[in-house]
Amino acid sequence: MKNLKDIKIDIAQGKSPCYVYFLFFSNGIPFYVGKGIKDRISDHEAEARYFKNGKIWKGINKLKLNTINEIIESGDQVYYEIDSWHETSMQAGEKEIELIQSIGRLILGTGPLTNIRDGGDLLTEQDRKIVGDKIRQFYIDHPEVRKRISDKLKTFCEDHPEFIESLQKEKNRWIDENNEEYLEAERKRIAICRTESHRNKISEINKKYLAENPDELERLKKQGREHWINNPEARENNRQKSIDNKSHEHILKWLADDSEETILQKQEKYKKHAEWLTEWHQTEEGKEKTKQAAEKRNEKVRTEEHRKHMSEKTKEFVKNNKEADLKRRELVSITKEKTMQIKQQCLRILELHLIKNGKIKDNKRNISHNVLYEWRKSNLIPEFFPKYGGLPVWEKCLEDILKFTKDELEVEC
Repeated sequence: MKNLKDIKIDIAQGKSPCYVYFLFFSNGIPFYVGKGIKDRISDHEAEARYFKNGKIWKGINKLKLNTINEIIESGDQVYYEIDSWHETSMQAGEKEIELIQSIGRLILGTGPLTNIRDGGDLLTEQDRKIVGDKIRQFYIDHPEVRKRISDKLKTFCEDHPEFIESLQKEKNRWIDENNEEYLEAERKRIAICRTESHRNKISEINKKYLAENPDELERLKKQGREHWINNPEARENNRQKSIDNKSHEHILKWLADDSEETILQKQEKYKKHAEWLTEWHQTEEGKEKTKQAAEKRNEKVRTEEHRKHMSEKTKEFVKNNKEADLKRRELVSITKEKTMQIKQQCLRILELHLIKNGKIKDNKRNISHNVLYEWRKSNLIPEFFPKYGGLPVWEKCLEDILKFTKDELEVEC
């Protein structure tokens, strides 16, 4: 084994144009096999420095470059050795393949070599798939390695923000130079992302992760709320994007769909939303937000501007929808009559209750506002129903009177 300076002397005195070589740890274990001509062997340490400074390029072997950087950062050095000389690149490639197969690659779990390819000049599609599957499986089987690498990368990126900037610049440069290739890749990626199987897979992964990490779920919720609250521009952009994409049309189409599958989807969606709302309204935050929203809404609807606006909208609707207006008037009339009947029924029950307890005499008239006024003026109701504090006035909504009748008289109208 030799250092870089000495190995370059050997190459300058080489017997043939092509050669196969090793990169070693200081303990004599090889971690890379390569082939090249001229000073190719000296490129590896230079590439490692470029990579450390944020440079990336097509065909980069990050595993090899990280290994070289770790060796140098530990205060050690990379050692080299020429295995054989060859007249042609093909002959050198065959020898490279032979050595890699006999020693074994780290990503396949068969040896210490950081080579991504099996050698030679091309990486076959089958080899790519095998390598990809092996790498994914390795990280699944060794989560501690994945976490260690992730932590190192996070620390490095935090300490070197210029590295992220350089990556983005390099990416943008590549996109500019390979625009058609990039667009084609994006189209394929988006097509995959839109498939039902892909969405279901991502959904299951996210559900599992958030179920195992409730703190992360709360963090994401809080982050999302703060983002929309503090970014009115983002809210407006999102609203405009929905308008441009005609999102409301898709929603209306979905709501109008009466197929069995869609009905089940709606029921499930409404159920989940109702459960979430119920749970949220019981929290302190939910109660406070609901109160604030109601106050804000009431403040707006009570303004003269809003009343005028709604009046104009109503007039316009009535003008353009005569039939709907007639139905509305008819419905209002029926509702008023029904409300009056129920009110009389409830108040008659109250009257009988007062008669039974000797508070008033039998009354054959309908109970009008004047009658209620007489009862309140005589202090009958506050005295008889101190817990409630008095009967709701005649103008109160039907729900209030029904509630009073049920709570105080224990009778349902």
